[in-house]
Amino acid sequence: MGKILNKLGIWNAPSIGGLAHLIAGVVTILSFQICFILPAILYLGFRDYELNEEGHIGDMAFKDIQEFMIGLFVGTIALLLFGGF
Repeated sequence: MGKILNKLGIWNAPSIGGLAHLIAGVVTILSFQICFILPAILYLGFRDYELNEEGHIGDMAFKDIQEFMIGLFVGTIALLLFGGF
């Protein structure tokens, strides 16, 4: 899947940081099983952290947020396929 996303220009070569953001997105959406409002809280916390980091060190936070959102998508598909919703 990474090769397809790379050709579309929305995914770079996998890195430890990228994988961590993707996993964080999956965990965020799976937290729906604990409390329905928890994914929103976790997402807003992640987004605010990344935007704050962008302001301080300019690390192109949009890529980190994009990896996180891909994790949210993958987690949502997993929940739909395995009957989590």
